Amino acid sequence: MVRERRKDGYYPTDPKASAALAWWLRQRAGEALRTGVWVDPAAGDGLLLSGLGVPVAQRRAIELHDKHALELKRRVPSAKIGNGLTLSWADARHVAMNPDFNNETMTAFVARALKHQEATRGLVCCLALATWWHSDAMRLKKAAGVSKPTHILVPAERVSCDGTGRGDMRAIDWLVWHPAYLGQPTVVEWLPPATPSADVLADHKRLALAGAAP
Repeated sequence: MVRERRKDGYYPTDPKASAALAWWLRQRAGEALRTGVWVDPAAGDGLLLSGLGVPVAQRRAIELHDKHALELKRRVPSAKIGNGLTLSWADARHVAMNPDFNNETMTAFVARALKHQEATRGLVCCLALATWWHSDAMRLKKAAGVSKPTHILVPAERVSCDGTGRGDMRAIDWLVWHPAYLGQPTVVEWLPPATPSADVLADHKRLALAGAAP
């Protein structure tokens, strides 16, 4: 079932999706996950970086809406409130993000992340609708040279970021740009089921449902 998007685009990342990506990163980029500095430029309450298991000292985050500041800084003490498209990401090497699924917004964040990758040779991981790659907004960026992802990671379960536990009927995947595979054909992989703790699932539901309140 496809539901109307919330006005501020706030959907904290499904912890099952984060845990599945963390599993994949441990296989392919374990050192980056353990020791690298990561930024989430559309961080909301900071659940994505904590769900990946990035050590607190290596988390950086930016969130546009200050209403998320208290929760966000619990998980990312150095977090900044402001526009993730204009503030600096210079103190981070890798990017993990779940931007608003609006095609223009998604395209802007991916384009910015790939420019960042050119300087850092880090990883870029983005949760996105499968249809975004075919949108008019993205077609213009592809024509301007934005590279295709090196990996498309398909979660075993439908992603549910709204707190209801009902997966969105649209296809939502992790898109990864891994520096070691740039320029090679895109690989599609299936992620195994992930089982976050009951406390983590309850925390996500609390935040997601609170974000739905008018």
